[in-house]
Amino acid sequence: MHMAIRGCTYSAFWWCRHGIQHNCNRRFYKESGGTQEKVASIDGDLGKIFPVISGAIPRFNETFYGCTGLTSLPSTLFASIDTSSTKNTGRMFYYTFSGCSGLTSLPATLFASVDTSSATNTGNMFQNTFYGCTGLTSLPTGLFSTINTQSATNTSNMFFDTFYGCTGLTSLPATLFASVDTSSATNTSYMFAETFYGCTGLTSLPATLFASVDTSSAKKTSYMFYRTFLGCTNMTGYIPPTTFPSTIVPGSSSSANMWYQTFYNTQLATTCPAGTSQYITGFESDWGYSNENTSTSGTNRVSCGCSGTLPANASWVAGTCNWTCDSGYFDIGGTCAEDKFHVTTTSDATSLVFTMTATGTFYVNCGDGGTLTQNTSNHGTLSGQTITRTAVSTGQTIYTCSWPSAGAHTVRFGGAATGYSTSTNDAAISFYKSSGGTQAKVASIDGDLGKIFPVISGAIPQFSATFYGCTGLTSLPSTLFASIDISSVKNTSRMFNGTFYGCTGF
Repeated sequence: MHMAIRGCTYSAFWWCRHGIQHNCNRRFYKESGGTQEKVASIDGDLGKIFPVISGAIPRFNETFYGCTGLTSLPSTLFASIDTSSTKNTGRMFYYTFSGCSGLTSLPATLFASVDTSSATNTGNMFQNTFYGCTGLTSLPTGLFSTINTQSATNTSNMFFDTFYGCTGLTSLPATLFASVDTSSATNTSYMFAETFYGCTGLTSLPATLFASVDTSSAKKTSYMFYRTFLGCTNMTGYIPPTTFPSTIVPGSSSSANMWYQTFYNTQLATTCPAGTSQYITGFESDWGYSNENTSTSGTNRVSCGCSGTLPANASWVAGTCNWTCDSGYFDIGGTCAEDKFHVTTTSDATSLVFTMTATGTFYVNCGDGGTLTQNTSNHGTLSGQTITRTAVSTGQTIYTCSWPSAGAHTVRFGGAATGYSTSTNDAAISFYKSSGGTQAKVASIDGDLGKIFPVISGAIPQFSATFYGCTGLTSLPSTLFASIDISSVKNTSRMFNGTFYGCTGF
């Protein structure tokens, strides 16, 4: 491992608390006379120097504490540390990066080699790990993806103060703790105490943040969520019931103080908004409690559920009863269709024309407030964003996406074909039109046309002149025809006749 120290050669300071090297605090921090603020960058793999030895783990207590000059961390920092057979990972990353205010992001694979599936004790494992890292603005989704606590009986203090005072954080991944399985844990006390205390940049609570946290086996849950979001003064909306589905059980024997001040001094709702109904937990007053020592009552916080139905492949917008289609899907008026192929126009486009001869049901989202119209009525119907084309032998229908102002608009396509024209000159879909066409407005394409136009009972889709004259194209996606399987087809005549003719931008 090596590090840059502002033009100097640095001799690492290794401090042994008990004189046994493998149980030392390996750190660059020294409370008095330390030079931790001189550390500008680090690289390499600490696991190659400090591996797991006969089940004994290296602990990185305060290793980079106060290294304010660090702006990033190498993804390989702990890569060679194999904890898959380790029973005790307690205090492993205790205060490791505390006070590293210069960090702006974290590698998604920072702890990828740290497998806790066999560990029975994960107590204090990430206590204060990123305490006061004010420069962090977001957290990678997979940061704790290998931290599976399925065997752990003690998870106490595991994420105590982990991101305390990270004022730059503006959002949290909904699946940040998805692998944290506490179904076997008997002691979960203080597990998430003050985890995001004072994170004033957070504005909403992810609906499934603690969805995997199950306290059914826990004998001790005291202060489990104590002050978890206390002082997150910009957090608004309400507490979705899905936030703690296996933890909040109305009428359960959960320790009363496990919820003290969880959401105190936030802007989370005190009453449920219109269109929602309250999910009674019995902990409403604890969530907003002011002071458990003096029994001062605070303002209740409420958990609210949405009365509407969530469509498939959609998610609720945090703190509201509005939903949005998941990544890779688009809204077609109440449901979400898979985005199988899309076209982005040049910045001066106010319309995009395309034709279809294939039969089937297709979904088109023009985006940016654009409208879809059917220019000819033969062979199909148009309802909103849904095109239904009935069985025909030949013939094309012309469609147009129109926008109120010029711009680089993205048009998304979904659905699936059920049949094709018998003429080898009829493209299943084409963006070329000899008169009044907008093929020159096609700037880029992405996706897989084969997902919309597959081989059907030996009949192939034709792409004759599909992108003819698309002079704005400079490249093609490798997946463009990925799902088209012609291995058993006898006739592929003219399948790609003139498909990219005149695409001079390549």
